[in-house]
Amino acid sequence: MTGYFTSRPSLKRHVKYADNLLQSAKQLNILSHPKQDKDLMENIIPLQESLGILQHHDGVSGTCKQFVNNDYVRMLSESIGKVEQSIIDSLKALTTSGQDISQTQIFCHQLNISECSITEKMNVGSNLIMSVYNPLAHPINHFIRIPVEDGEYKVTNASGRFVSTQVGLIH
Repeated sequence: MTGYFTSRPSLKRHVKYADNLLQSAKQLNILSHPKQDKDLMENIIPLQESLGILQHHDGVSGTCKQFVNNDYVRMLSESIGKVEQSIIDSLKALTTSGQDISQTQIFCHQLNISECSITEKMNVGSNLIMSVYNPLAHPINHFIRIPVEDGEYKVTNASGRFVSTQVGLIH
């Protein structure tokens, strides 16, 4: 099979992820810094430019040569890192708990293969705080997959109420 939906699916997924991340970063920037901190905006611009370049007919369509595809992936990956830092900075500004979240704030980049370095290496009895952001204007119900070691877990929401969970083992 060939064609738009079958060629270079990983690049298309990377573009979709990057665009979702970009929209979330822009929203969090506005919420955390209403006067538009220039440094935060400078971290977002490279991803906007990379996504703009990928809209070229050879980019997102998947008809580009392999070395061009590799360059697109490189550009996206580098600019995604800057946007992630912008999101971390925005979350720091929005967090009022007084805790320093900068040490453990990470993004799990390999969830598509069920890997996340921080959740899989947790010690028994340790706590993990995860931030889940809904960029939509309305509430949604959505499953969130988090790879963990076999064990017992208690999951609560921001209000401290327990959230129903299901543990599925992946071998």
